[in-house]
Amino acid sequence: MFPCHVYPFMSIFIKHPIVFTNKYSVAVRVNSSQCINVSGIYDKSPIESWIQMLKSFNYDHKLKKYLIKNFVCSNWIGLFQIKNYSKKPYRYLFREYFLLIKGNKKNLFNLYLNLTMILCIFVPKKLLAPFVNYVKDKINSKFIPKVEIINL
Repeated sequence: MFPCHVYPFMSIFIKHPIVFTNKYSVAVRVNSSQCINVSGIYDKSPIESWIQMLKSFNYDHKLKKYLIKNFVCSNWIGLFQIKNYSKKPYRYLFREYFLLIKGNKKNLFNLYLNLTMILCIFVPKKLLAPFVNYVKDKINSKFIPKVEIINL
């Protein structure tokens, strides 16, 4: 579900040079997003969906590993949404946390990821849910690392 809009672009990216930026190129109104309004969207792991998509294309193995580690497994911000809007918040929260660590072992020591987990575990949805919009609006772009252009 999460990478479904990316598939067409990935097929183009594989055939042509690309550049990653830390700026948003597509915007979705937060309050009308499926991420908030369709709790079943999290039944399948968002992280696993991205990993499966990246692995489904026939391109350089090093680049796949790099994208999984530095793009897919660096987005801990989504844990807030999973806690607040999924059918099984704690089950799915821990599922994603372990996938983030599996994909990038350094995440085990990532202060922001671990603080996010603590907030998600101990802060009730009523207080945490308004924080999701704030994080997306004010914090998200500052903490997701830039993906560097590399020559493989």
